[in-house]
Amino acid sequence: MLRAATQGSLPTHSLRDLDRDEGAALHNHLFEEQMEWTEPQPLEMPPELEIPPRGGESQERAAQEEREQTALVASYASAAQIPDSPAEPPTQIPDEQVDADVRVMLAGEDVEGLFWEGGAPAPTLADGAHTASSVADLVGQLA
Repeated sequence: MLRAATQGSLPTHSLRDLDRDEGAALHNHLFEEQMEWTEPQPLEMPPELEIPPRGGESQERAAQEEREQTALVASYASAAQIPDSPAEPPTQIPDEQVDADVRVMLAGEDVEGLFWEGGAPAPTLADGAHTASSVADLVGQLA
């Protein structure tokens, strides 16, 4: 059973649905076996045989090693933080809630003209109270 959603006149398929459908087809025995499965014979390599490392003479080896050193890695503190799939989350934050908890921090009246066009925004907190203009007061708000 292939699920397809239509978007305009072209059908679109979810990769997750395609994976599920492929697995379902294998479990439903839609295909006949052409030969019986046998376990492969173990392969024993003689100890005197020298096998060079894979990619030892490759021109791309150094480039790949450099890429791996600079690539970002996802780190998780616990297994509960690992997402179920690498896809985007099924729900997204509504536009009204995107900046709901943002605190505006100002650098001071003498430099605000460098950062804001048309004047600095009103220095207020979420509860409507005015912020202090000194750096020490701003750092104190972070604690």
